[in-house]
Amino acid sequence: MAALSADVLADLERENARLSAELRALRDRQAGSAEILHTIASAPGDAARSLQHIAETSARLFGAPSVSIQLAHDGEWGEAYRFGDSARSIRSAIPLAEIRVGGRNMPGTVISENRQIHIPDLDHLDPSLADFPGLPHARAAGTRTMCGTPLRRGQKAIGVLIVYRDQLLPFTREELGLQQSFADQAVIAIENARLFNETQEALERQTASADILRVIASSPSDAQPVFEAIATTSNRLIGGVVTAVFRFVDGVTHLAAFTPTTPIADEVLSASFPRPVGEFSPLEWVRNGEAAQVADTENSPEVRDIARARGYRSLLLSPLMSKEKPIGVISVTRAKPGTFADHDVQLLKTFADQAVIAIENVRLFNETQEALERQTATADILKVIASSPTDVQPVFDVIVERAVRLCGARMGRVYRFGGDVIQMVAGHGLSVPGRDKVQQVFPRAANDDTIVGQVMLSRRPYILADIRDEPSVPALSRQMIEALGTRSQVTMPMLLAGEPIGAITVGWAEPRAYKDQQITLLQTFADQAVIAIENVRLFNDTREALERQTATADILNVIASSPSDVQPVFKAIATSANKLIGGYSTAVLRFVGDEVHVAAFTPTNPTADDALKTSFPRPLADFPAFILVRDGQTVEFTDTESEDVPPSQTRQ
Repeated sequence: MAALSADVLADLERENARLSAELRALRDRQAGSAEILHTIASAPGDAARSLQHIAETSARLFGAPSVSIQLAHDGEWGEAYRFGDSARSIRSAIPLAEIRVGGRNMPGTVISENRQIHIPDLDHLDPSLADFPGLPHARAAGTRTMCGTPLRRGQKAIGVLIVYRDQLLPFTREELGLQQSFADQAVIAIENARLFNETQEALERQTASADILRVIASSPSDAQPVFEAIATTSNRLIGGVVTAVFRFVDGVTHLAAFTPTTPIADEVLSASFPRPVGEFSPLEWVRNGEAAQVADTENSPEVRDIARARGYRSLLLSPLMSKEKPIGVISVTRAKPGTFADHDVQLLKTFADQAVIAIENVRLFNETQEALERQTATADILKVIASSPTDVQPVFDVIVERAVRLCGARMGRVYRFGGDVIQMVAGHGLSVPGRDKVQQVFPRAANDDTIVGQVMLSRRPYILADIRDEPSVPALSRQMIEALGTRSQVTMPMLLAGEPIGAITVGWAEPRAYKDQQITLLQTFADQAVIAIENVRLFNDTREALERQTATADILNVIASSPSDVQPVFKAIATSANKLIGGYSTAVLRFVGDEVHVAAFTPTNPTADDALKTSFPRPLADFPAFILVRDGQTVEFTDTESEDVPPSQTRQ
């Protein structure tokens, strides 16, 4: 094999040296990135330490005597981390107060334009950068090459990494990419610290909230233990002198709970309540739903005296908001003047929300108890409906009794409406004079001369707040209400497919004695009455349909068993028709030519039966109505004594 020439060997050595240098640089950069990530991981809540390490690592890897990281928040300069003299001298010469984010300066332009700016040689500036005020100072400090790289959160720049070199050595494309990588790691450090600290604070709040929630869970019918736990926990976590929970009920401020200090101070606080809401000045501070602070109570005449008596100088208030209205407030006080930290404010807001949860929990518990009573009553009615499929009267009786009892009413009535007539079908708690008066008025047509008549016509409830204040009440209804001894009442229509079929009326001795829940309950009872009525109708319809179906089957059996003789079929038809239609007598007549023959009939008495048999056969012309029947028409006589069409023999 031929030996390589000296020139070739020299080229190989130079290439090997180049590749080795690039490999060392790559390893250094990887090691630098690893160091930064290790620093971020080892100090998750300390962004400052990580950013300072990024500045120092950047200086080492890029052979730069100086590096700076400048942050910005909401258009204003924020924290800064600097390494080396160039960065410090520039900032000394041009304070941040003299330049602005987004202005004509190196860090401001990098952030506003969200792009990397590389200046290869400060002695030969691009004309577009010549007016940057910091560049002459950087050159004076010995910088020859520099680069600014944005710190990006999402699509927005939140800071800038600036690397200064003191020699003419423009950054390579790989170095520019690495600087962007370091800038991205700086953002990771910032976000990591923010999330870590927020998690720590959230954990503290979560633990405190869990304690309060346990109290809420253990006291579903009484909010007082919750108020006391909130006062104690708030005072401990926020470092208060005293914490108090106030409630606003019917225009009055009540002291719900507080943490004690001294007997004298506690007596001063307790003696100040209850008091009208209008005299409780802190309410005005939190009426908009936001927390409020008093940094120094000596500057607030509204609370200065009680603050001196209770021994505090600063005050934090958070409202208890329900449906966008304040229903109470929590106050935390401290012995020294000063503002409260944001996390303290947030924690108190959380406790205020939990106080509202406790209040709502108690309300819902009580409403659930009432709902359970209503549900039990509903179940009782459904049992009656199920046990009385053919008769609706027992359902009406139990509905009116439950309605009166659960609504705390004096009396109740149930009306049926059919054939344009209203009649009372059930009552409970009616006095004798009242019952007599109602029975004098009903049955009655559905007109506007009674309240229930108006309800049938309008298909809407009629709510009477006080008979003494309502001159528009119909005279007949006024007489009934006065006889029954009531002043307020609710009449709820029973609607089937939107059409009225009855109503339920409940009356109270006191004016405006009804509540929304009771009106809803009456609606439920009205719906159940409709169900009962429909249930009975469907049951009877089904039974009648079954009887008709059975009769049809019986006749078909007769037809099948008598293929050569139609007479048994006629007899079976007459018998079944008479039974199912509820007839006095049924006859089957045949038209033979122009004559009418009796094919079969149900007997009544011998005389009538003989009269029928001897009347046929007869000419069809004697019976004009039968001629119509022969032609396919159905003819009905509502009263044979008044009809002119049949002949006298038909009447006989």
